[in-house]
Amino acid sequence: MSTVFWNLIWSIELRWGIGLDVESVGSRPVWVVRDEQLGTMAFDGLIFQLPFITISVGNVYEEEEIDS
Repeated sequence: MSTVFWNLIWSIELRWGIGLDVESVGSRPVWVVRDEQLGTMAFDGLIFQLPFITISVGNVYEEEEIDS
Protein backbone atom coordinates (compact mmCIF):
# COMPACT_ATOMS: atom_id res chain seq x y z
CA MET A 1 0.00 0.00 0.00
CA SER A 2 1.41 3.41 -0.98
CA THR A 3 0.23 6.99 -0.65
CA VAL A 4 1.62 10.52 -1.01
CA PHE A 5 1.69 12.66 2.15
CA TRP A 6 3.77 15.83 2.78
CA ASN A 7 5.09 15.51 -0.78
CA LEU A 8 6.71 12.13 0.07
CA ILE A 9 5.77 8.59 -0.89
CA TRP A 10 4.77 6.49 2.14
CA SER A 11 4.68 2.73 1.65
CA ILE A 12 3.77 -0.12 4.01
CA GLU A 13 4.64 -3.73 3.16
CA LEU A 14 4.52 -7.04 4.98
CA ARG A 15 7.79 -8.90 5.60
CA TRP A 16 8.92 -12.21 7.15
CA GLY A 17 11.30 -10.78 9.75
CA ILE A 18 11.22 -9.89 13.42
CA GLY A 19 14.25 -7.61 13.77
CA LEU A 20 14.31 -3.83 14.10
CA ASP A 21 16.22 -1.69 11.60
CA VAL A 22 16.32 1.88 10.30
CA GLU A 23 18.09 2.47 6.99
CA SER A 24 18.82 5.65 5.05
CA VAL A 25 19.07 4.97 1.31
CA GLY A 26 20.02 7.16 -1.62
CA SER A 27 19.64 4.92 -4.65
CA ARG A 28 17.87 1.70 -3.66
CA PRO A 29 16.23 0.16 -6.75
CA VAL A 30 12.44 -0.27 -6.61
CA TRP A 31 9.90 -1.65 -9.09
CA VAL A 32 7.54 0.86 -10.71
CA VAL A 33 4.75 0.68 -13.28
CA ARG A 34 4.56 3.65 -15.68
CA ASP A 35 2.33 3.75 -18.76
CA GLU A 36 1.55 0.05 -18.18
CA GLN A 37 5.28 -0.77 -18.43
CA LEU A 38 7.22 -2.42 -15.61
CA GLY A 39 10.56 -0.79 -14.82
CA THR A 40 12.91 0.30 -12.06
CA MET A 41 13.67 3.65 -10.44
CA ALA A 42 15.87 4.71 -7.54
CA PHE A 43 14.38 5.30 -4.06
CA ASP A 44 15.79 8.04 -1.83
CA GLY A 45 14.55 8.11 1.76
CA LEU A 46 14.21 6.17 5.01
CA ILE A 47 13.22 2.54 5.51
CA PHE A 48 11.92 1.36 8.89
CA GLN A 49 11.84 -2.40 9.36
CA LEU A 50 9.69 -3.49 12.29
CA PRO A 51 8.51 -6.99 13.17
CA PHE A 52 6.50 -8.23 10.16
CA ILE A 53 6.21 -4.78 8.53
CA THR A 54 8.39 -2.43 6.44
CA ILE A 55 7.63 1.31 6.23
CA SER A 56 9.32 3.35 3.48
CA VAL A 57 9.26 7.16 3.38
CA GLY A 58 10.87 9.12 0.55
CA ASN A 59 10.78 9.73 -3.19
CA VAL A 60 11.70 7.86 -6.35
CA TYR A 61 13.66 9.33 -9.23
CA GLU A 62 15.02 8.26 -12.59
CA GLU A 63 18.79 7.88 -12.83
CA GLU A 64 20.45 9.81 -15.65
CA GLU A 65 23.60 8.79 -17.44
CA ILE A 66 26.36 11.40 -17.35
CA ASP A 67 28.45 11.76 -20.47
CA SER A 68 32.17 12.17 -19.78
